Amino acid sequence: MNRKVVVFVIGIMLLPLPISADEIPSIVFIGASNTNTIQWANGSYVTKLPEKGLPWSEMTITNAGIDGTGTYTYYNDSEFLKLQAQNYTTDFIFLMLGGNDFLRGTNPGVFQEQIGWILSEIRNNTQAPIILANLIWSPIQVFDFLFPDEVREAHTAYQQILTNQTVENVFTVDVYNATIDQIDYYADPIHLNELGHQSVANAIHQQLADTIIEILAKIERLENRLQGIFRGGLFLVLMLILSYPLLRRRYLKPQ
Repeated sequence: MNRKVVVFVIGIMLLPLPISADEIPSIVFIGASNTNTIQWANGSYVTKLPEKGLPWSEMTITNAGIDGTGTYTYYNDSEFLKLQAQNYTTDFIFLMLGGNDFLRGTNPGVFQEQIGWILSEIRNNTQAPIILANLIWSPIQVFDFLFPDEVREAHTAYQQILTNQTVENVFTVDVYNATIDQIDYYADPIHLNELGHQSVANAIHQQLADTIIEILAKIERLENRLQGIFRGGLFLVLMLILSYPLLRRRYLKPQ
């Protein structure tokens, strides 16, 4: 079998995803103020999971959001990222970074390098699925009236960077379209209020459900393939055992 296929199969088999309905999956939320203060990262909306067709009514949640942070906080700091990611022991990792980078005017190329490093560092330490949020709508309205073209171009570049990641097992959740043009979703020009939290929560839960269902489907397909390989191998061994006396008489004639 091709070596890459073997590595892929082993990787899928080792995904730290609880398959049993008796086990409670865990998730860590990493981000800035819109992660640190919002209800969906504190468990208020997690009871919606069964509505999405999943077997769990709860999750073990760790909110590691810190006000004012961005990709610059974690870039090239493996130990701090590991600490925030709970030593890479959780079943899912949620990332919502980029808003503060954008507000600080960080060049999209720099942002791409930094978010790419963070995703790669996580993937090098765990196969846990990463739920990656794009930018919410609010940063556009802060500066749009001053520099509309520049702001929208940069915002679009950020969104493309977050959406087009190539790191394996990264699933983007669209919180932008969950908040676009909804002034009543914001407590201020940057931070979400209760309505905003609810809309983002729905988007996150749907992506979590889609991600889990996709992974479970991969595991089921893998199990079916392995069962087929096992049955084929068992049949081959049985045939060799049954044909051994005939082969021995034909090819191992006494001298």
